[in-house]
Amino acid sequence: MKVKKVTLVTVSFFIFSLVCCIVLGFVLPYVPVLISSTSGMYRFLYGLRIFCSVMPAVLETGFLIGWSLDFGAHPDGSLLRFSPAMFSRYKKVITGSLAAVFIISMAVEVALPGINGLMNRYSLLPSLHKEYLNFAEGLYSQGRYSLSYEFAKMAYEIDSSDGECAELLDKAEVACRQFYQEEKTVDAAGIARILSSGKGEVDYGYKQKIVHSSYDEPFTTFSLLKKARECAAMEDWFGAHYYSQTALSAISPRDINCAELKHISADAWNHISQAKKAGTTDEQKIFAQKLSGYNALMEQDNLKAYYIFKTLSLSSKKISLDPDVVRYLEIAEERLQNQYFFTDETVNLQGFESAGNIYFKITGQDGGVTVYFIKGVTNAGTKNGLIQYLRGLSVYTLDFEGNYISGSYTPYAKMTAVSTELFDDELKKEFGIEDGIKYVPYILLNSVDRNREGEIHTPQVLKGDSPSANDGFIILPVEFTDFSLLKSVSGGVESMGLQEVYRFVPKAEKYGFVEEVFRQTLVNRLLYPLFMLICMVCVGIGAWHGRISADGVFKFKWIIVFPLLSFVLLCAYYLSHFVFRMINYSLMSICGQTSVVFAGLFLYLVIFFGVSVMFLACKNSMSR
Repeated sequence: MKVKKVTLVTVSFFIFSLVCCIVLGFVLPYVPVLISSTSGMYRFLYGLRIFCSVMPAVLETGFLIGWSLDFGAHPDGSLLRFSPAMFSRYKKVITGSLAAVFIISMAVEVALPGINGLMNRYSLLPSLHKEYLNFAEGLYSQGRYSLSYEFAKMAYEIDSSDGECAELLDKAEVACRQFYQEEKTVDAAGIARILSSGKGEVDYGYKQKIVHSSYDEPFTTFSLLKKARECAAMEDWFGAHYYSQTALSAISPRDINCAELKHISADAWNHISQAKKAGTTDEQKIFAQKLSGYNALMEQDNLKAYYIFKTLSLSSKKISLDPDVVRYLEIAEERLQNQYFFTDETVNLQGFESAGNIYFKITGQDGGVTVYFIKGVTNAGTKNGLIQYLRGLSVYTLDFEGNYISGSYTPYAKMTAVSTELFDDELKKEFGIEDGIKYVPYILLNSVDRNREGEIHTPQVLKGDSPSANDGFIILPVEFTDFSLLKSVSGGVESMGLQEVYRFVPKAEKYGFVEEVFRQTLVNRLLYPLFMLICMVCVGIGAWHGRISADGVFKFKWIIVFPLLSFVLLCAYYLSHFVFRMINYSLMSICGQTSVVFAGLFLYLVIFFGVSVMFLACKNSMSR
């Protein structure tokens, strides 16, 4: 058998069909309303999706014609059933069939989910554009011009043809410049950095280098004592008092270092008290502000401490480099980020959200149910995806009888992974965290402005007394990696990867999904390659019985038979695939969910053996 002839016919028809499907994607109408700039790419993906759906029939057509020509050219040696010539043909049919099955499997398991994901994202862009524009308009009316500019910019990047968005973007930029010029808090270069970075703050370039090189925080009692000694020797009384007090709050009164730590703390505070009376008027004001911020920090009022030191840092370049300001601003910000996140963190994220319309439920220990719905999720691109931002988070609480008790809505929330090693047994029991879970999602609901004090954004309570809205955070009692599975589920079970379906099957009921649906999909996809292999051997049988004699003259008009043959094979494929799924469903009902894969594997191996015997039993009574 000349493999080159079969390959040439198959590849040629494969490319021809691909081009036809892409053209069809641009011709056929589509339902969703799209951004004009994404219409062309959406149509191209639409064509690729059509091609992936008809690829089995395309390859079957190519191999059927190629094998028919080749079998007709070399029919010798098949006068009897199970002849060596048929065994030789069978080996090459199996080789071609395995190649076809591999290509089809890659299209179904890799290409098609990716295409569906991109098409879903393109179809969601209009609603995302509208939401960003609404955010920008609301922020502009509140006088928060920097954030309004950023959201308007994000909306403009999605759809630059929107005149209303372009007008708001210009208005927000002008208002932002005027506001900072009136406040006189930054220079012209600082304004440019604000508009380009989206952080709403002045970055003096070398501040981060100072922070990370000089003020790495110690943790053990001895290291805190050592740091307190060093600060006292350098007459850094704020540092001496801070580190000694931090150590004292963590040790037992009987600790051998307790007396020395108390002495350093008292001595440092005496120097701080005396320093309030010294220096010029400006120095007194700055010192008083630092002392106020330091006291707030020691009283665990981290939000107040942050704004005091942030105001000092932004007041001038000189003060921003003050060691006390740099150190305690970093400490206050680190503490603050355990309670809040900054509103400007939600801007300048990835252009595409990684998932949308995510929903799941978690059943509590009392039998009550909490339902979560998330409009969109965006990875921050840091810490291997362990920081994600949730857009449009709705939380609904129902009692064990299904009665709606409370609900809340948060426009944006921040989710991070927290190690369960930080929880004791009592806290684990309170939050319902099971043994074996290593990381849990910790969702911050409250956000604050990075520079302006007094703007705390909390969830909107829809009904009742929402616990999560009151606490300002949510701890989901699930493994953090399960959230990635829930994101995949949002695109539909057919768009999930095979490994994701396999991992999600035992967890489906836990999150409010029907396990049987996912298990049925898993069984179908595991057995699909074997099903396609059976189909390809059947195509080989058809090619032998419909082989084209070498004496016949090829006519160009036969080419019109190719599409018709593809249509017939496509109908046969969909019919057989339907039967395949019904058989699998019946096997699941008969054998149970745990052994259905093995039962299906046995059944289709028997069928494969049967069609292989049918192919090998073919003969040519006119063989020379």
